[in-house]
Amino acid sequence: MGLHVGGHQERPDWPKMGPSLLIATCMIVAIRTAKWPARTDPLLCEQDMNVEIQNAMQIAYRVLANLTSKYESIFPQKKEPWYQPTKRICRSELSAGWAQFWAHSRKVRKKRMRLRGRKLMDLF
Repeated sequence: MGLHVGGHQERPDWPKMGPSLLIATCMIVAIRTAKWPARTDPLLCEQDMNVEIQNAMQIAYRVLANLTSKYESIFPQKKEPWYQPTKRICRSELSAGWAQFWAHSRKVRKKRMRLRGRKLMDLF
């Protein structure tokens, strides 16, 4: 069974949206830390800055996720192909499990038909 392209769907281009997430995170950090006093001591751990960066990443990701779910057309788009089969599957292409299933179901149907026929004959 082969596949060929049946058409295209417009989807957001995720690799191009990475810089948008980075810029949004930097903007949030810059705004939230604008009034902090300047520190130049290299011995400080800057743990509060790490916490702010984590919070900014979460905020930027949530905003981007909400925007892409509701207004995905405002972001860079790319065409993703969708595929459809070129022909029907014949029994020779089925796996052994499916072939056994078909054989078993055929036997069961024949047996049921024979039983129904006997029951109908018993009625007359």
